[in-house]
Amino acid sequence: MYEVIELQRADNAAQVPKKPPASKFYHDYEVDQFPVFQENDPNAWAYLETRLYPEPEKTLGIRGMVMVSLIVGHDGKVRDVEIEEGSPYPKFNDEAMRLVQAMPAWSVPGRKNGVSVNVRMVVRVDFDPE
Repeated sequence: MYEVIELQRADNAAQVPKKPPASKFYHDYEVDQFPVFQENDPNAWAYLETRLYPEPEKTLGIRGMVMVSLIVGHDGKVRDVEIEEGSPYPKFNDEAMRLVQAMPAWSVPGRKNGVSVNVRMVVRVDFDPE
């Protein structure tokens, strides 16, 4: 004969926050708080502006734009970088990928329901010789 035992969790049991699965992400419009790149640094996006512009495109004054998708992980680290909308100038695409892949971790990850989550975002990288 078997005896059925009912287990109940104590109300004061510690709840450990779960990390989201690495493959699970939310789109930026689905989260309660967007990820923040280098919080409290008004020059943070200068990171992209000061580290780009391949030659000879700069010398020739060629402008361009690349849309790059990325996931900002629950830990703020950038991963899964891809060209969303490329430039007809391959060097711009290569440089945009290199820059986004080399980004430092974002200071504040995205949050949903109070939990840090992986967030898919798209950033625009402009190439302007001026």
